[in-house]
Amino acid sequence: MKKSFSIIIILRKDKIGVDGNCPLNVQVTINSKVMKLPIGQKINPKFWDSKNHCCIGKGFGELNILLDETANRLRKFCLTKIANEEPLNFDLIKDFHNGINLNCFYKVFDKVFEIKKKKLSEASIYKYELLRRNLKEFKSRIDVSQIDLFFVEKFENFLEAKGCGVHGTCSNHTKLDAIINLAIKHKLMKENPYVLKEYKVNSKKMNFLTSQELLNFSKIDVSEDLGLKLTKDRFLFSCYTGLCHIDVNNLKIENIDLEKGAIITERQKTGKIVKIPLNKKIRFLIVRYYAGKNKDDLLFPSVANQNDNRRLKVLGEKINLKFGLCFHDARHTFGSLMVNVHKAPITMVKELMGHSDISTTGVYANTNFNMLKKEMKKMD
Repeated sequence: MKKSFSIIIILRKDKIGVDGNCPLNVQVTINSKVMKLPIGQKINPKFWDSKNHCCIGKGFGELNILLDETANRLRKFCLTKIANEEPLNFDLIKDFHNGINLNCFYKVFDKVFEIKKKKLSEASIYKYELLRRNLKEFKSRIDVSQIDLFFVEKFENFLEAKGCGVHGTCSNHTKLDAIINLAIKHKLMKENPYVLKEYKVNSKKMNFLTSQELLNFSKIDVSEDLGLKLTKDRFLFSCYTGLCHIDVNNLKIENIDLEKGAIITERQKTGKIVKIPLNKKIRFLIVRYYAGKNKDDLLFPSVANQNDNRRLKVLGEKINLKFGLCFHDARHTFGSLMVNVHKAPITMVKELMGHSDISTTGVYANTNFNMLKKEMKKMD
């Protein structure tokens, strides 16, 4: 439906102050619905011409110019939106009136993210914040009109060059798609280029290391590069425990019980508690980073996902892998080896990996823990 609008200046006689003055507002009408916006000016009603919507009497020349400019600026804004067949609503007009430029995509992002974040977990909020940082690094200024298929594909190239990996890149696409859809719902954007873009990870292309490749990886000499050494240890730890990148980053000394031989931690993605038996390989890596730390300290120094992935590509090339190694491949490696090589029951592996479709009642976990210990020792 074609929108009709009018914009006039009015005097709010219903808001008279103790000094007898009333505030001036700009009144916006869209399809018979009305919104009133403050201008920040007040006058006595006797100096107001309600028919011509202006001040009368001496000394109001500059104020009348201000009122005309305010109304004309909003009229031009509305006419431009209608001419370009772009969304037009009270929120957009209010933001424009208040100096918020919603042609800037970051303004749109922030506006809809404030709405969306109320229903998100801390882990999801972090991923949206990471998306915004990646976008800002990709392009410091983005106009809404620039968000098209070409932009999305260029952003994907940027993420891949940065070393975000398949899953990291997919996560950025998913979050950006959601932001754009919400912006369209609130009439802040018109089109979503993701209707033309497939970004889901194909499970058939899931990458993981074989037993021999994992052994080769563990033997890579990284003694002269501390960054590669740290990433190698973190990746091996994930291969041996099934913990994902953010859970490796968040793992604290207090989550590790060497006497009982277990890691007990909460998966950030699902909030589920996982109890991981320790084998010799896991213990070896823990001991390397455990010494001299307090219970509140992190086991490993925290590393950004893209930095780990960049180093993993270098490490993967050292053992001639046919695919670009990324951190999430460690979790796939764990699951694949446990099920296909060590023949652990699939239900136990799901429990160990903290998958959301498995019950984590105390009785169930306690019943399986000794069996899990035996399966984990098979990996030694």
